[in-house]
Amino acid sequence: SSFIDLGTIVQKNTVTVGFEALRDLDIQDVQASCGCSKPLYDNKNRRILVNYTPSEVPVHLRHQGYYNASQTITVYYKDGTKDSLNFTAKVIKK
Repeated sequence: SSFIDLGTIVQKNTVTVGFEALRDLDIQDVQASCGCSKPLYDNKNRRILVNYTPSEVPVHLRHQGYYNASQTITVYYKDGTKDSLNFTAKVIKK
């Protein structure tokens, strides 16, 4: 499992996160924990790139001006094993 802290990012701005493949296995599928993350496997460079577009700060948190986001990307390999790629961010209003 891998973990990346993106630090502070602005709501609705797309950020790309890259994870390097640590194992030499054939990837069958890559799935995100929510629709705000779009994972793509770059076979040539053996990297998984995730385009993450955080939603707006929810109404009940607008008074503080931010929320903490946590996303999981699950990588499924053809041999039946899987890995989790996790990233977090503090999402702020502009």
